Amino acid sequence: MLKPFASATKELSGTKYVTASLVVKTWKRLMITFKRLHSKDGVRTQGLTRSILCYLQEVWDKHLASSDSIWKVACTVDPNYKKLKFLNEEEKADAWDALVREMKTVGATLAYDDDAASPVHTDDDLDSLSEDSNGLDDADSPIGSSLTLSERIDIEIRSYKDQNIAKKEKPLQWWNANKETYKILSRVARVYLGINAASTQIERTFSAAKQLTSGRRNRTGAKLLGVMIYLNACSKVPWLWEAVMKASKY
Repeated sequence: MLKPFASATKELSGTKYVTASLVVKTWKRLMITFKRLHSKDGVRTQGLTRSILCYLQEVWDKHLASSDSIWKVACTVDPNYKKLKFLNEEEKADAWDALVREMKTVGATLAYDDDAASPVHTDDDLDSLSEDSNGLDDADSPIGSSLTLSERIDIEIRSYKDQNIAKKEKPLQWWNANKETYKILSRVARVYLGINAASTQIERTFSAAKQLTSGRRNRTGAKLLGVMIYLNACSKVPWLWEAVMKASKY
């Protein structure tokens, strides 16, 4: 009966794939698994499976089902799970709405980004600029042909949803390769996909720090220790380690 939990823990503690986007899918799978077990179990074990199901449902309602759940947003920005097949239609709509709200927050900080392909105006900026344009044509208007923030977000979302993406694509690498196409969405993706689903990675970091600060290395400074831990983590990711080694040559 504990095997489903062991499998879920292993998946959410992994280091070869981002884990934030796996939380909702993994929890849904646990709930489905124990519903099946409950329907098949005998009288002796039904009480246990019922208790487990109640706990899983309680955690879902409290942390995962909310319309602004960070775990739902993480699912939408994972190219491999953007179809959200493990959610119902209402939950899918909530997830995309939460992503749009986050994009508006991030997009507002990019309103005057010099690197943007064209100026981005928030809807409030558009209203104020329109009042000052004194009835000028679009070509003469201070806004010109630039997009509003809402328009740019809508274009990025629709393009991302429609794009065919190869299976088993590494999310962070994919977003890095497409950051110019999705200027706002890529920034949101890097933030949410960088969240660890479990504390395992943090525990590994403390463990590495303990090994590096033995009795013979008790004078190692905090800055040097941080660099050593970072390089140790990078060495376990081939493409990242290659980038670090390449940068060290300059």
